[in-house]
Amino acid sequence: MQKTSQSSQVSIAYVTAGNPLCRSGVPTWRLFPLTLSLLVTPAIEVIYSTELIEIQIGGLLSPFQVIRGLFLLAMFLALPGNRLAVLTQKNMLLPLVLLASYALITSGFQQYPLNNIVQGFYFLYIYVTFISALEFSRRGWLSQMWFQTIPWVFLGLVVCSQVLGILIGMAGPGSYALAASGIAGRANSIGVFAVSILPWFFMLTAQEMKHIWGAFVAFGVAVACMRRSAFITVFFSLIVLVVYYVFHCRNIRQKVTLIAATIGVCVGLLLVASQLPIGEAFITRLEDLNIQDGGTASGRTEFMVVALNHLWSRGIVDSIFGEGTGAIADIIEAGWGRRIGAHNGWLDITAAFGVIGLFLLTWFQINVLWLVMSSRGAHRTAAFGAAMVVCIGGLIMDGIYSPTFAPIYIILGCLASAGLTQNYVAHR
Repeated sequence: MQKTSQSSQVSIAYVTAGNPLCRSGVPTWRLFPLTLSLLVTPAIEVIYSTELIEIQIGGLLSPFQVIRGLFLLAMFLALPGNRLAVLTQKNMLLPLVLLASYALITSGFQQYPLNNIVQGFYFLYIYVTFISALEFSRRGWLSQMWFQTIPWVFLGLVVCSQVLGILIGMAGPGSYALAASGIAGRANSIGVFAVSILPWFFMLTAQEMKHIWGAFVAFGVAVACMRRSAFITVFFSLIVLVVYYVFHCRNIRQKVTLIAATIGVCVGLLLVASQLPIGEAFITRLEDLNIQDGGTASGRTEFMVVALNHLWSRGIVDSIFGEGTGAIADIIEAGWGRRIGAHNGWLDITAAFGVIGLFLLTWFQINVLWLVMSSRGAHRTAAFGAAMVVCIGGLIMDGIYSPTFAPIYIILGCLASAGLTQNYVAHR
């Protein structure tokens, strides 16, 4: 009984504030690549989107992909101990490593080999990010200050981009003309940033209630950029967080403050929707989600059907091994007239890597859900928030398995480390 209670008392703060089982100091240089890779991501997306540098190889590989490759190498070199042993340890992201290997191995047999190679390195990038967070957390190298500063700086950069975009008159195309799309005019990137940073505030809120304001700000960012997929993902994830703390928070003052803040946010959202042009424009975009009234969710109900029909009717070889990354764009262009992805991680992976990819993706999703079930207390809240983002984002957003979403995989690494620490303490 004593061992069990000791294990249950291990909190997130135990992981992020310094592990007492670790005897060594904090090697700051090892944290630098991981930190820099996170904070420069918004800048990379902005410059890449505005095409300030148009040098590309094969129409896909840009200087910024090379920069990400250098970050990947730096994070690998910063891993502690036997790097190969660290990378090959059994963990929840093993399916994505296998997907990376499969993408790289089969690249020479596909129509777009460079697409396969880039996607393979995307998988490796988020895997090394995950492993870095797991190992650093387990050793107590991620200080409380580091963990609290990074998400606020990241979110601050995104908000500054939106404000500057408004000041310089940068508008998005078409229905995004009124959206706060940032200085690059890319509402999609802004929405991705809001979604990817949200689980950080789930974890921080478990330590101090004041960090829930970060989640509210991320929600505001998602609303202002008018990206429906980001709005839906953040909205439902935030509901889970608020409901959990309303029923589990023992501090009456904090509970009242949380309820009042939630009501204030809802009232503000209603006022924006009814009084401001951006609210009316966003409501119009949301109405397009109503399929019964003829909505198509910007064509998703049409081109996803095209993708599904192709996957169902293609040959046995393609069904098992896939047609490679980039094939889904050809499929949708042929059946719908526009060259885009499926905006659905399941369809993209299945089209590219067949039943093999579908199996590995299902394995990964099960691992994420298992992390939620095996977590305890505040860990479970943070894990559930990350799982909501991964699962919902995988259904309605593209790029969930790309470096842009790296913050989510850092949270998963920290939570996986917390589970390992709990098991170790219980065993002791």
